[in-house]
Amino acid sequence: MKNMRKEIIGIMVPIAIQSLIAFVATQIDSLMLGKLDPNGLTACNYANQVFFIMSGVVSGVAAGANILSSQYYGRGETQKINTVLSYALLIGPGFALLITLACQLFPATVVGIWAKDPGLVASGVRYLRIASLYFVAYAISTVINQTLRSLHNTKDAMKFSFVAFVINAFLNWCLIFGNLGMPRMEYEGAALATVIARLVECALVVLNLRFNIRELQFRFTNFLKLKFDQFGTFIKTSIPVSASEFLWTFGDSMVLSFVAGLSLDKQFAYSTYNLFGQVCFVFMGGAISAASILTGNAIGNGDELDPLFKSLKKFGLAISAFNVCAIFSVSFLVPLLYEITPEYNAVVRSVFWAGMIIEAFRARMCMDLSGILRGSGDVKFCFLNDVLFIWLWTVPISWFVLYKTNLPFWVCFLFIKSDQIIKYFTSEWRIKYLMKRGIKPIIDE
Repeated sequence: MKNMRKEIIGIMVPIAIQSLIAFVATQIDSLMLGKLDPNGLTACNYANQVFFIMSGVVSGVAAGANILSSQYYGRGETQKINTVLSYALLIGPGFALLITLACQLFPATVVGIWAKDPGLVASGVRYLRIASLYFVAYAISTVINQTLRSLHNTKDAMKFSFVAFVINAFLNWCLIFGNLGMPRMEYEGAALATVIARLVECALVVLNLRFNIRELQFRFTNFLKLKFDQFGTFIKTSIPVSASEFLWTFGDSMVLSFVAGLSLDKQFAYSTYNLFGQVCFVFMGGAISAASILTGNAIGNGDELDPLFKSLKKFGLAISAFNVCAIFSVSFLVPLLYEITPEYNAVVRSVFWAGMIIEAFRARMCMDLSGILRGSGDVKFCFLNDVLFIWLWTVPISWFVLYKTNLPFWVCFLFIKSDQIIKYFTSEWRIKYLMKRGIKPIIDE
């Protein structure tokens, strides 16, 4: 058991650190612009919604590759990982390119999906027109890093993300505010800094894959002689994951568009909680990735699953407890981070305290659904569990409580996020059901 915990932590911690660095690098634009303009955080958040949708689909493609690669790695068939990686590098960045074109041609329309205030739309367009230029680089880095995780290679991505973060933070400081003789570019400066940082990170990731990962011996000539004998299995695995990520993220963005019709204090409270909720998810993300990888390795190798699943569930419970404490603590720090009125702070604090109830279940749900079940290859159930709840419950109930009731905003927030609690119980039931039936490798299908 101790060795299992050590293995989980060994994979989880570098991924969590890398995810935290990458997240802060993404959000540092919003934080610095928030100092420049009180509505900078909100405007950037709206502009970034299209990135979150794009990254959700790309992460789905990468996750599909990771599921297959983990089982191949568990079985020792590392050369088949090259083929899976090639598929993912064609599809993920290809989708990112389409989103980039949409942002370049119709930036106001894209931002206007979520933002209703003309001033927020204008600020969001200033940011998005430049920021969207890094989407393809992000997709390439994500696909490669996710695939290498299946080989338990997690430290390289952490180092490269740190380099990107330092570049992004320094250039933000220079270009947003005009320090060190640089031009004061504000929103455009924040976006340009992010583009440069992401391009550097992508170059490092690609060079590392080509020259340092000896287990794969990946060559770019693989694309010229690519066979599609594994493509059917890849598609059956990736499409449900990608569709789930896209439809869930888009549904979540629909909820944000409902919130955008409320007063600015409620918009600020919702955006601020989402920001720190995503910080909490960074630690969950590391644990989820470790769970998915180790589950795939164990299934591919034919190991016993019950001890592994019990350990993973304990990690999920511990992270939930940590996140509850973190959200409670941050609720007192928000006034120190942002210059807000007492009225704003009252709304923010009530939302954060309501969020503690959600956090008590969220990590445990994610561990079951995105870690254990997805790592087992049960992607169809994961798709249904995510999509049905977001579109048949969360979206309609959010619209109803926000616009057809006079409930306090923190109560509305609980309704909006309640699917996180319900999905925990459905995922628990599914794991017990699969364990009774027996879980087989999807690479044999």
